[in-house]
Amino acid sequence: MVTDRAAVDSLRPSRTKAILSALLLVAQLLCAGWMAYLVQRDESGLLQQTYVFLIFGLLALLVYGVTRRPAFSLGLVSLFIVAIHALSLAKFEYLRAPMLIEDVSLLLRPEISDLLLQGYPQLSWIFVGGLAVFTAYCIAAVRLEPPRPARNRAWTSAGAIAVALAGLVVVVPGPGPLSVATAEDADPSTANSDWDVISRFFASSMHMGLKRPVFAAPISPWLATGVAASPAVSARRPDIVVVLEESTFNPQRILPFCTPDLCEKPLLTGMPNSAAVGPLRVHVVGGLTWLSEFALLAGMPHSLFGQAGQFAPSKVLPRVKYTLPRWLKMLGYRTVVVYPVEKHAYGGAVSYPLYGFDQVLPHPLITSGHRQGYWDLSDREMLAYVRQVIAEEDAKPDRAPLFIFMLTLQQHGPHAAALNGQPPRDDRPTFPTIERELNAKLNDYLTRLAWSSDAMRDFDAAMARRGQPYVLAHFGDHQPSFEGLLRGVPKRPQPQRAPADFVTYFNIQTGGGLPRSGYRVSAAYRMLDVALLGGLILDIAGLPKDPYFAANVRLRERCEGLFTECADTETLSAYQQYIFDELSAVAF
Repeated sequence: MVTDRAAVDSLRPSRTKAILSALLLVAQLLCAGWMAYLVQRDESGLLQQTYVFLIFGLLALLVYGVTRRPAFSLGLVSLFIVAIHALSLAKFEYLRAPMLIEDVSLLLRPEISDLLLQGYPQLSWIFVGGLAVFTAYCIAAVRLEPPRPARNRAWTSAGAIAVALAGLVVVVPGPGPLSVATAEDADPSTANSDWDVISRFFASSMHMGLKRPVFAAPISPWLATGVAASPAVSARRPDIVVVLEESTFNPQRILPFCTPDLCEKPLLTGMPNSAAVGPLRVHVVGGLTWLSEFALLAGMPHSLFGQAGQFAPSKVLPRVKYTLPRWLKMLGYRTVVVYPVEKHAYGGAVSYPLYGFDQVLPHPLITSGHRQGYWDLSDREMLAYVRQVIAEEDAKPDRAPLFIFMLTLQQHGPHAAALNGQPPRDDRPTFPTIERELNAKLNDYLTRLAWSSDAMRDFDAAMARRGQPYVLAHFGDHQPSFEGLLRGVPKRPQPQRAPADFVTYFNIQTGGGLPRSGYRVSAAYRMLDVALLGGLILDIAGLPKDPYFAANVRLRERCEGLFTECADTETLSAYQQYIFDELSAVAF
């Protein structure tokens, strides 16, 4: 009797293990099935689906070669593909851009992860939950699934690994018919979509190299096209301050339910001393500030360079020949960046010298450790530091004219989260026709917008009191995403065929006795591309141009302020041939 009970007790652990193993296998099969469903649902064609399934199989073989656990390999790679799909859709929801393989390195950068976890606490729970599931799965699978026995274990594992790696080398580039799945889409309307997110992720590893933009060969060379003369050049060198206003746009221009009395501020619509003001066509939404920065300072949109352009500061900028700061340095300017975070954050200490800036100055409250940056450093405090930099330059006997490029972060999302430095949550039904959460986010946004507008007004007044000529330009780098809530909201049609999600504002003010350049631009453009904003600043400042920015100005005049939507495709082709082939603006 005792012997029988002992035998039963000895069987219980193995029976429990068998049940757990069966449950784990079911979970692995369900995960693989879910992965297959996502591939069939969101990959647009049979070739794209085949491409993903081949990579899936080869990755599973690779993991099997390392672990010799087939079910574990199936489940792990299925989880990996599902995670790629989820991250890709999340990026598209917030930024309207697909996730590429280079994004993985960005997510691992401390300042990016810090911003995401501080501003979006729910992401920390998702991250911790995902890490817990992954860890639990690995522990359970290793304990419940023994390695497959093999007579020659080392040779079996090595063979599986070799076959998997060789297969990936062949399959990832997309041989034969699979090239359809890996080809880089040159059409922005389909390249930035939520289709083919998994195949695009893997195929992007083949498109990170810089390539010459593709455009139609022009009939006539650029210099033969008739263009208006550039404005007269002033002998005086005004100080130039350019402020990148984070996540700032004119809601009244975009959202049908916004009215001027609720949504417009002088920051957006112009001051008495505004020489040019209006809607700005940008090329990002919800984030990716460094790409709007690139378009302004390099005078070209990142989208010209395909998927490599998504990482323009690292992939394109080192090969760029002409930039706005470099030209201003040639004219005798001292070029300075005033930064709202630590200077190494977001690659600032590397990229800004490449643009041609002499100095990157984080706000003293950042360097002293009294502030973290982000939302707790207001536009007013940033502009006060700019005034300090100008005053220090004024005290020098050999004072050079200044070009200061300042970035703000006060308006950065999330909104209606009441984080440190943000206004308290406001649920007043300012916009009763929209959902409650979007209404609260707009209330928050408009409060911060009023702060920015007041700070800019006071800074402009302080610049005017100096009695020295100056140009003050400010613009929105992209629209906020409001955590994805703006995506489905109907938008007002925009002039010049500009997509409504990609429209912010610009405003160029002058003062201090700056002579008019003879170039009337106050109502010249119904829409201005951010890549052409730098040339407009040079015009209003009355400064000469190098050949690159002279061509930039002429393109603006011929294309009515547009770049990618330019209706005169012949002029646009001639311009691109001129800057890339004759001026060698980028070294390919």
